[in-house]
Order: sequence, then structure tokens, then C-alpha cells
Amino acid sequence: MNHQQQGSLKYLKLLKLRFVHKLESRIRKINIKIEKIMDDKSRYNFENLPIASFSNKVVPQKEKNALIVDEVNMVGIQESAKSVKQMLLNKEIRKAVLSIVGMGALGKTTLAKKVYNDNDVQQYFDCHAWIYVSQEHTIRELLQGIADCVMILSEK
Repeated sequence: MNHQQQGSLKYLKLLKLRFVHKLESRIRKINIKIEKIMDDKSRYNFENLPIASFSNKVVPQKEKNALIVDEVNMVGIQESAKSVKQMLLNKEIRKAVLSIVGMGALGKTTLAKKVYNDNDVQQYFDCHAWIYVSQEHTIRELLQGIADCVMILSEK
């Protein structure tokens, strides 16, 4: 083996070592994140929660209602609901859309349903509709769901 080939081999070994070092560093960081998640799981008593799964099947109305978690078990929902309600009922601010955003399973639907069912909110708006938005939906389906709710309310 000549001097140039030996130099190339040493360079390749250095590249490999650098790659392995970066990989080990990333694995260490991932392990730290996993440990933090496990600690949080214990701290917030998430041990017995079901694992989420996704499907594109149509969810019957009975099951849709079961997706709403009992608000008594939710930390901070009263304060959040009060805040959202104040934004909705503030006559000085013109609202087109009020978004509730966050990661899955944080209670966005429960919060929205609590505010939606609030007597003050129900009386404030002339018309209201609650629809379920599936993973795969069309604008037509959403509009039809809203129209159905509005028609039922107008018949009452």
C-alpha cells in the first residue's frame, strides 16, 4: 500500500469515527427525551391511558360522543373555558374564527364542547352547530353537517 492510499484510509477512518460520534450523540439526546417522557408519564399519571390509533373509518355518532373526555379530570379547563368564552362574548372584537390549537389529546375538543354548551354562549349567538370533522373530509361534508344542524335548530 502506498503513502497516498494510507492517507485515504486514515481519512475514511476519521470520517467513520466522526459519523459514529454524531450518531452516538443523537442517540444519547433521544434517550434523554425518552426518559423525560417516561418521567412525565409517571408524574401526570398517564400509565393507564390507551394508546392512540388512527383509521379512516367513519365513526358512529355514539362513538363520537365517547371521544369527549370528562372535563372534571382535566387540569385547567375551567380557566381556559372562561378565557375562550370571554373572547367569544366580547362585543368590541369582531370574530370570524377563534382557533383552539395544540397537540393531540390535550383536551381541545373537550374545551370547545364545554364552551359551545355554555348557556351564555348558546344565547349570545343566533345560530350554532356542532359537527365532527374526520381525518378525511370534504368541504361539502362539513357544509352539509353545518346545514343539517342549522335546519334542525330552525325547526325547533
